[in-house]
Amino acid sequence: MGLIMAEAARDGAHVLLVSDRGLAGADRVLYANVALERAGLLGLSTDGGIDLGQTRALLLPDGSVAINTADRKGGIVAMEDREGILEEVRAALEALKDPESGGRIVQSFFEPSRVGLLQPGGATSGDLFPSPAPGYAISATMASETTAKSGPKTSTASVPTRRDMLAICGIWGPRVSPGRRHRVRAVDIVPTVLDLLGLETDADLPGKTLLKPDVLIRPTFETS
Repeated sequence: MGLIMAEAARDGAHVLLVSDRGLAGADRVLYANVALERAGLLGLSTDGGIDLGQTRALLLPDGSVAINTADRKGGIVAMEDREGILEEVRAALEALKDPESGGRIVQSFFEPSRVGLLQPGGATSGDLFPSPAPGYAISATMASETTAKSGPKTSTASVPTRRDMLAICGIWGPRVSPGRRHRVRAVDIVPTVLDLLGLETDADLPGKTLLKPDVLIRPTFETS
């Protein structure tokens, strides 16, 4: 990074660094699909795999729970029943307790559609993002129990309600006021890059450039 920034400084260019998500340490795993299977929301085939023809909800590899609605390939849940299934999913996951502390394993849920935000993974993501307690990673793998101890690992679930799961964004260059901290959305990155390149932004493109004076000159978000 030092070499890149030195080259940028020489040419009067900018450097923009973005991560795709945050990371948190974990030494326990929550097998959410096991919990959904025990709650009668997920069906298994004779070989132990997930049978979508008997499944109303399942955890996807990106850490989101998808309701297997009729608009999905092989979906069996009528659209009018979606909210009811979501309530069953919340109840099943909220009931999970840490075997040592007795505390709730799933502490909150993030539903982008309820707050007018884009799905973190787009159309391929699920409907509900469970936020596990610190120390837990969430897995879509089937197992014999709902939880298990594991060796040190990282949890990368896309849960923007957890500060340690937030991605980072750093911008450096002549148009950036240094030493500022701001709230940045993923949809703001492309307009910012287009602005840096001197290209026009499509009016229908979500987000806004981070290089406007009211964004980067005056801080909009400060950490404690």
